[in-house]
Amino acid sequence: MPSRSSSPRPSPRLFALPLLLIAVAGFVDALGYLSLSGLFVSFMSGNTTQFAASLAGGNVTGVAAAGLLICCFVLGVAAGTAMVEASPRWSYAAILGLEALLLAGAAVAVAVDGVSELRLLPLAFAMGLQNNLRRTLAGARIGSTFVTGTLVTLGQGLARHLLGRAGIGAWLPHAMAWLALALGAALGAAILLAAGMVLALAGPAAVLALIACHQLRRGLVSPP
Repeated sequence: MPSRSSSPRPSPRLFALPLLLIAVAGFVDALGYLSLSGLFVSFMSGNTTQFAASLAGGNVTGVAAAGLLICCFVLGVAAGTAMVEASPRWSYAAILGLEALLLAGAAVAVAVDGVSELRLLPLAFAMGLQNNLRRTLAGARIGSTFVTGTLVTLGQGLARHLLGRAGIGAWLPHAMAWLALALGAALGAAILLAAGMVLALAGPAAVLALIACHQLRRGLVSPP
């Protein structure tokens, strides 16, 4: 039977990049949620519920809004997967760079014509792209834009830890991922309310661009 020592204590240096990307996802999702009447740009379970409820209630506008976001997200996932298949060596930097361009483009569109659902659809596409960057966080597989599964694994790992069957690494990375998403969402909401959508979108676009340039310089096949 595994002991506590069988799960190594996670190293803080392995946390930075995955947690930053998760925080960016929370940031962007908060912008979408506050601007799209409760719809999401990364949480497709919620959008699916909204889609079904709108369909049952005959709300054509609600069906179209949720459906478009879901379609853009799926297309983003597909595009990211194609990029990974075509060039694994450079796909990480390319996906982050395209994400940055999509967010920057949405910011420009909003600056010119104001906030609307169509102008925020690139955010859903960008979050779909980012799901191809699922990587390990101190040895634990972590989703990059959602945390439902992360919370399930957190609870399971916590139970094993309390029973003496696993170390802190069984649950700590998942707790950190949840906290990163929550803090990112809180920061996104605060900046949106204080400074508006254009400046709020500029922040994560710049962060993603910087990470993409860093990864491009390193020329990694896969991130640490």
